Amino acid sequence: MKQKFKTAFSLIELSVVILIIGILVAGVTQSSRLITQMRLATARQITQNSPVSSINGLISWWETTSEKSFDEIEASDNSVISKWYDSSPTNLNRNDLVQTNSTKRPIYIATAINGLPALKFNGSNTFMQTPAYSPDLNSLNFSFFAVIQAFNGMPPIGAILCTRGSSRGWVLYYTPTSPSVSLLIGNGSAWVAATTNTAVTNLNKTDLISINYDTVNAKIYQNTNNIANFSASMAINSTTVSSIGSNSGCDSADQYFFSGYISELIFFNRSLKNDERIDVEKYLAKKWGLKV
Repeated sequence: MKQKFKTAFSLIELSVVILIIGILVAGVTQSSRLITQMRLATARQITQNSPVSSINGLISWWETTSEKSFDEIEASDNSVISKWYDSSPTNLNRNDLVQTNSTKRPIYIATAINGLPALKFNGSNTFMQTPAYSPDLNSLNFSFFAVIQAFNGMPPIGAILCTRGSSRGWVLYYTPTSPSVSLLIGNGSAWVAATTNTAVTNLNKTDLISINYDTVNAKIYQNTNNIANFSASMAINSTTVSSIGSNSGCDSADQYFFSGYISELIFFNRSLKNDERIDVEKYLAKKWGLKV
């Protein structure tokens, strides 16, 4: 009588297969974690070696890769963030950003931009702000840098940073249609706006936005390209808090919510020289994998 061929795995064989699959999955997961950790370590080294802290006038520096940017218990994938610490090494008056309402907190995404973490703002109610009015963030001239990624389908207008009160101060908006970047400066009685001249929106792509304002002239750069220039005299906001991700705290109503990732914001209380601006942009482009 001929011996019958096996038509199914025995329990032992099945257990061996499951064990091998488990080992392979664990290996892939471990490799993925290792790559993430290496990217994070590299980003931290780039940050540490950047020229940012050596440039005069640095007031606030919010970034998402430092071990000191968030509370350790919150800095894990898909966790909500209640406080984003100002990591500026030169300003003793740290402008930490907070959100006391647990339903309005942004979410920490571990591998959002270039495999690095960023905060996810939902476009409907999430934002962060300074606990109180900050005179440091309200100066007659300034330079500001932001690394963001706006989502497709975001609201018509989203505020990246707002430090305004009534018709005073300034606010930077991002919109999904032309113009894509708008800077509004309040002169005490009205708003003067600078907007991009052409549609340069990069939805679902990382953008580096830079602003230089010298009390009279404002210049806006997107991925190092000068996209708008205008003149305006600013009346300093002297009452309201500063917010990111919406106009909340700056306006009487919560509105203009940003939908997307925000990964790094840098604020100087002076208008940087051209070579200084370029140095900061080079650092941010290298760290976040931007082709500029």
